[in-house]
Amino acid sequence: MIGEIRQNVKRKIVSVASSISEDNVSVKKPLHKYILEIVTGVLASKSCNLTEIARSLKEDICITNTLKRIRNNAHDHPELLELSNCYNMNKWKEKVREETIIALDAGDICHHFGNNFENHCRLRDGSKGNTGNGYYLNQISCCNPSERITFPMYLDIYSSEEQNFKSMNTESMKAVDNFVSAIGTKGLWVLDRGYDGGIMLDYFLNKDLDFVCRLTKKRHFVLGDKAISIPELVKKINRRYKIGKSFRFGYKKCYLNLEGKLHPVTVMVNKGEENKEPHILLTNGHIKKSREIRRRVMGYYHRWGVEECYRFEKQGFGIEKSLTPNFNAIKSLLGASMLAWSVLLMVQEDEILKEQVIANSKREKSKKKDRPKFIYYSLLDGISRAFIMAKEIFRFRKPKPPKLALTIDELLNKSSLGMML
Repeated sequence: MIGEIRQNVKRKIVSVASSISEDNVSVKKPLHKYILEIVTGVLASKSCNLTEIARSLKEDICITNTLKRIRNNAHDHPELLELSNCYNMNKWKEKVREETIIALDAGDICHHFGNNFENHCRLRDGSKGNTGNGYYLNQISCCNPSERITFPMYLDIYSSEEQNFKSMNTESMKAVDNFVSAIGTKGLWVLDRGYDGGIMLDYFLNKDLDFVCRLTKKRHFVLGDKAISIPELVKKINRRYKIGKSFRFGYKKCYLNLEGKLHPVTVMVNKGEENKEPHILLTNGHIKKSREIRRRVMGYYHRWGVEECYRFEKQGFGIEKSLTPNFNAIKSLLGASMLAWSVLLMVQEDEILKEQVIANSKREKSKKKDRPKFIYYSLLDGISRAFIMAKEIFRFRKPKPPKLALTIDELLNKSSLGMML
């Protein structure tokens, strides 16, 4: 079964690399081979560390030679991140529907012990809560509540030390523009409190995108003819709608003044047993039906499940374990991790292969009734175990055996003799 898993996963990796080569004329044969190797290495090693990737490929040559080749390819092909984004958005755009929850996350990669990384900038480490050196990330992930499927669509990395850097808002808007141009305006965008600034809200309102954003208590709205602060507005909202035993929500239609223009918006307030303070959410337009309000309120809490995608990038693929100081190489490795995740999603859709991989992961909770909703950790473990047990993975790097000289019997047979005469 392990050999069968390995062959089926390799076929899916080959299909990913072939699709990228067919859709992009600029992808030549060396880049095609590099995509095959780097994606397989990320899946086999569960890491973005070049040394671990080189070791997992199990070539007959010295590991330093493998590492040197992969490092050079990673330095030379930062466009792999853009190619992976285009591939994922084209491959999975049919999964994005009106019900889809689209989460825009601003993350980071921190290197607390490195000083020679290219374009390093000071930032706040969201995992530890302190400041350090690293890079900013923008990730767009999607979730279909009816199918309980979570999948990534877009990933970008940037630094405030780059020459063309303008602002974090500019980078976030660029990510949304790229996504909308490829997918369209379907789905519900869900944003956390970091995006409640006037620039981002004005951008989403002018784009006519459906969104839900959690608010801080610093903003003012227009209710009737008067400006009203958020604490005063919350007191006027009756949380009369109920979900479950303790979760209650209410809403108020008002206007948001941005640069002298009044935008119709709806402020939603909800509270459950888990949150001590009520959560204040903002959505576009004047929503009339409570059913739609409920969908948007629950959409925000689906975002917490989508955030697992960002944690999986760090814990599953180990994007912070990449110790190469070259910024282009880091981009290339992030692109490889996104393509590896696309392979996991393809495995998830193949029911027979999925069950084989989960069984091979040797996890305690492998039965369907006990299985966690986010199964990408199990899939990655099962695929990694299959590749670890292989004696060799690729044969196209092996030198071809030399052609042997003709034997005396071959020289004396009729055909050879006829050719000689």
